[in-house]
Amino acid sequence: MMTSTAPSATPSTATQDKTFIVDIKDIVKSPAYQVRPGLHEPTVRRYRELYRSGTAMEPIVVARVAPHGRLVLIDGWHRMAAQERIGGTSVTAVVRDVASVNEAKWMAADANAKHGRPLCNKGYRKRFRIYVQTGHNKSDGGFKSYRQIASEVGKPAMTIIRWMALDFPKVARQMKDESYAPFPTEEEEDPEEAAQYACEASALKHIQEALSVAQGAGRREAIARAFQEAAEVVMRVAPVARLVPTDNPEF
Repeated sequence: MMTSTAPSATPSTATQDKTFIVDIKDIVKSPAYQVRPGLHEPTVRRYRELYRSGTAMEPIVVARVAPHGRLVLIDGWHRMAAQERIGGTSVTAVVRDVASVNEAKWMAADANAKHGRPLCNKGYRKRFRIYVQTGHNKSDGGFKSYRQIASEVGKPAMTIIRWMALDFPKVARQMKDESYAPFPTEEEEDPEEAAQYACEASALKHIQEALSVAQGAGRREAIARAFQEAAEVVMRVAPVARLVPTDNPEF
């Protein structure tokens, strides 16, 4: 059910948008419209407390997608989750009519990059894929330049070239006359991704070191239990298909 409300008093990028009270059960929450790897629990908890205290919050944004007319969550995943945590059954929302699923997907990807928590590298990679899949890389019957694509996606041009070569090789070949050359290969390392992997490896190394120097079985068990609880949180937020067994008997 959707009930009209007075226009939102909170400034927004679309000040003429009309807000509605929408039943949460009527809003589709699909990963296809979410470029982030999952919810950030501290943000959800912070929003939950703000809602409990009566603080005015920006309305969420939903798309009414033609031709079926279903309401799809576009922007406001953390606010929606916070409402659900406090037992809310409805939410204030801006409803925008869109002509296609592709238009709704790009609207979601664009909104997530422009505000809220900053996107991680994987989020930008998914944003880039949606950008190309929805045809936003094309203009006047041809392709936009890598510089223009980079400015619209929000990543350096060389990163965009590498992603295009890896994710959309056919498009990359069609754009081979661009001034950027040569195209990077899969073996070449992206500096940002390399930094992210180095950070993850460092974190795992610290955990291993903590276990190796811990005095007594009780202390090692406490560290291992804390690590297990953290891993369970990660699996809930961003589950993987399977875990590859390690040859290290300590883990």
